[in-house]
Amino acid sequence: MPCTWMTRPCGDSRRIASCRASPPARRWRGGSRRSAPERWADVRAAKVTLGRRWMLVLEPGDEVLATVTRWAEREGVTSATVDMFFGALRSARLIATNGSMDDPEPPLPDQVEVAYLEGVGAGSIGTVGGRTVVHLHLAAGAKGEGGAAYAGHLLAAETHYTLEMVVQEVLDPVFRLEPDAVFGINCLHFDEATAVS
Repeated sequence: MPCTWMTRPCGDSRRIASCRASPPARRWRGGSRRSAPERWADVRAAKVTLGRRWMLVLEPGDEVLATVTRWAEREGVTSATVDMFFGALRSARLIATNGSMDDPEPPLPDQVEVAYLEGVGAGSIGTVGGRTVVHLHLAAGAKGEGGAAYAGHLLAAETHYTLEMVVQEVLDPVFRLEPDAVFGINCLHFDEATAVS
């Protein structure tokens, strides 16, 4: 039976195990299904007014977070999305673990350092107590490990050959990061931009 919910039927009996006659049920927290209004009632959202857009190119040896933070401070960028970045890294330190997790719910206290990666990522730029903070997540393959994948919150990284990044400034609202009451990690909040006269 061909897939009726896909863009086009697969029609290939060898791939039938990956096809279903109907789309898979979408699950929400705890495995229960909720209606759309109930499901999204707790989402923090804001319409954004966009500003300038940049393409950054980092050079070999550049420390990614420090370089982007200095650039943002120089340009006066306090709120932005890092729509994507990609490139080669000599090393990266991520929030991740090589061992088993007793409880996957709380934030990981562990860090993993990986050498010689190629990867992609995205993130945001905001402020914590008036200080500019670049928040990035990375998914990358380690070249010396057959492309073994690593992913997580980026704590530090050094550019190997090059790293290219697209940054979109947000004029309103202001992106503010503050610790979450439950997990203690910095989470994005929105403040109204104050008019400059």
